[in-house]
Amino acid sequence: MQAPEISSTKTLESLFCGALAKPFSDACTSTWHLALSTEPVPTAPALEDAVIFRCTFSGEVSGQGFALLRHAEVVTLGLQDMLDDTDAFGDEHAMALSSIFEASCNELCQHLSQKSPVTVQVERMSAPELPTDRLAELFLEAEGTKIRVSILLFFDQQLVTTYQNASAQTFSFPEVTGTSTSNLNLVLDVELNVTLRFGQRQLSLREVLDLTSGSVVELDRQVDEPVELVLDGKVVARGEAVIIDGNYGMRITQVLQQVTA
Repeated sequence: MQAPEISSTKTLESLFCGALAKPFSDACTSTWHLALSTEPVPTAPALEDAVIFRCTFSGEVSGQGFALLRHAEVVTLGLQDMLDDTDAFGDEHAMALSSIFEASCNELCQHLSQKSPVTVQVERMSAPELPTDRLAELFLEAEGTKIRVSILLFFDQQLVTTYQNASAQTFSFPEVTGTSTSNLNLVLDVELNVTLRFGQRQLSLREVLDLTSGSVVELDRQVDEPVELVLDGKVVARGEAVIIDGNYGMRITQVLQQVTA
């Protein structure tokens, strides 16, 4: 199972999916394919029937994320070093899963620490209060079978917000000094193309070829998240989408870097 490439433009859900792929592949005796579900997130099972891990991030990206797996599904994974007659969830399964999530979260931290250090602590929890700010589902499918294992992800708002702030590619306006003001005046009327970005999504070639009239493409952004004003591929501002005389517009709520004159 090849791990998807981790990119700074991906959502938290996609990042976790990419980071979990290789640790699961290394820990299982059979071949599983890991993907991010596009279906509505199902209702979480009773906590006593599931194993839950809390990932607490500290640093520029901070907050808590939780991963939940059902006991009955974990035993179908074929984790290495399990007894052949192990058909009930036990401490061995929990320890193996803990190693998987520690390895994946450490990989995430390496990616998130490009500007400043980000650390993580992974703990198994018995009955935590799960956040409902951001939910997602990953699923593992066994190659050649219909066996499917669900991984429910829960992120608190602090983790979502700090990740969005850290991963945004901010545009660096040139600092205008007294000696260059006259030169800048020469180009102030040059028109620049800006784009209002509601979200994005990576599609496989197969998904693109399957597109027809009426197809729905789900983006990576929730409806209550700010939209972005993009110039030359860089985010220069965030705000709220509005309708002006029947056209889309944007009410700016945050300018990421002002021009100084």
